Amino acid sequence: MPLASRFSSFLARHLTRRRMAWTGGALAVVAASMAVGVPWGLRWALEAQAPAVIGRPVHVQTVRFNPFLLRLRLEHLEVAAAQAGQPPQLQVDELSLSLGWSSLWHRAVVDVNVFRCHEKSPFDELRA
Repeated sequence: MPLASRFSSFLARHLTRRRMAWTGGALAVVAASMAVGVPWGLRWALEAQAPAVIGRPVHVQTVRFNPFLLRLRLEHLEVAAAQAGQPPQLQVDELSLSLGWSSLWHRAVVDVNVFRCHEKSPFDELRA
């Protein structure tokens, strides 16, 4: 095998490995930034921006996001009542959103699970 052919073969393998390493590193950085950024951004949106829109305080205890499985989990989401001293308007102990990779292209949520949801209705006083 001529020297030029061996060198070009070595160079091609070396560049392929380098590209694979850079691609893997970039994907790891994107996944890590999503794992940190999505929960932080969602908590900020719920607790700082949502009260201005709905006129009631909103609090969430835990926000978790898995960028590989595209699963979002909110724990202890609470929307306060319009007046202080009243029970909360909405309490959700656990809210789980499971997205599929296909949902990114179709823009649709695949699976939503709500566990232990307590909602205060305006008609609760009439039922009692």
